[in-house]
Amino acid sequence: TTLFRSYQGACAPLLHLKRFDQRFDCEAFNQSVLDKIQAHHIRKIFLEGRWALYAEGTRYKDEPGGPALLTPGREPEQDYPAFKRLVSLTLQQLQALNAKVIIIASTPEIGIDVPTALARQLLSGISFHVAPQYAAFLDRQRRAFQVLSSAAQEHSAQIVYPHELLCNR
Repeated sequence: TTLFRSYQGACAPLLHLKRFDQRFDCEAFNQSVLDKIQAHHIRKIFLEGRWALYAEGTRYKDEPGGPALLTPGREPEQDYPAFKRLVSLTLQQLQALNAKVIIIASTPEIGIDVPTALARQLLSGISFHVAPQYAAFLDRQRRAFQVLSSAAQEHSAQIVYPHELLCNR
């Protein structure tokens, strides 16, 4: 059994992904991961990402950083169709390898840098609240989860929903 973990910040695990807001070449990185999967005959693949960020193009609440831009038009509104296409293409290519694909759906976003907030809390003694509202989480993830669910069904992938274990409803 080969265990291989590969991750590059700002790059969703989607083949053919181009980020027009980043300098890093996500497409080349993800292709190198696919090459390793093929070379090592890996047959169980977990895909995890901030799916709503890529489906919507926008960050959660007041989270620092710009939008994720998946198209040359550089408009976050154009991300959804590109995301939908990339998810389907990725699952199609992985299915062709006879790999079992498990998609890990998004975990709740909180919109702040937790280590910085904890340090500020420690220094100031003022506590902060980070738990997102369940309904707000589901609303933000709605389109991303629809894409993942539809593509998973079409390409025989499995989805795991961490929020079902992590969140009080």
